[in-house]
Amino acid sequence: MMGAVHAILGAAVGSLSARRGVAFLGGVGTHLVGDLAPHKDYGARTEVPLLAAALWWVGARCGWNSPAFWGALGGAAPDLENALERLGLCDGVGRVFPTHRWWHGRKRDEVISQGALSALCWALLRRVEPGR
Repeated sequence: MMGAVHAILGAAVGSLSARRGVAFLGGVGTHLVGDLAPHKDYGARTEVPLLAAALWWVGARCGWNSPAFWGALGGAAPDLENALERLGLCDGVGRVFPTHRWWHGRKRDEVISQGALSALCWALLRRVEPGR
């Protein structure tokens, strides 16, 4: 699943918590669920700017220290091991996150499902008061 979608899904779930640590862990949990769904992945040229934009929007809209932002960070964090592998800093053999190691969803060419999920999560986040 695209990193931006992981972040938005994590932010939506994180916004339901009052505590940042719980929001972060909730975001990590959404990463697991997101990876299980069939999805299309993109290269770093697409992923990095979209993820940065998603994180910026959540931080600017909900607050940089808000549970929503911490949920977004948790949603995106497991993909750090993918980034390290792409940068040649690790070989990928020692992957820790379960859906990166064993149960990753099958690859698909369509992105409509990710777009629909993102739209739903954006709508949920709009109910969060700015700077909460």
